Amino acid sequence: MMEMRGPGSKFPFLRPFFVLLFFFFSASKAGGESPYEIQQRDKVFLLPGQSFNVSFAHYSGYVTLDEESGKALFYWFFEAVEDPHSKPLVLWLNGGKID
Repeated sequence: MMEMRGPGSKFPFLRPFFVLLFFFFSASKAGGESPYEIQQRDKVFLLPGQSFNVSFAHYSGYVTLDEESGKALFYWFFEAVEDPHSKPLVLWLNGGKID
């Protein structure tokens, strides 16, 4: 049986280097913003025609799929009303054609 090895298995000393590179490019792509700043940017404070406040936080935005072609997925995240830190996360994606 042939043994399959992942990338970097011949040079394990390079793994920390690649991890650092990943975090460097992730941070530079986010413009150096902290995770809290990114989260606050997507937080929904008011909706058109909404004359009341809700008791839970919700966020909406886009997750980029392909920057060059401008493809992205829209998301709208609602925290649980009670104890959102311990509740499970449900992800619902509707299918459809992506050109």
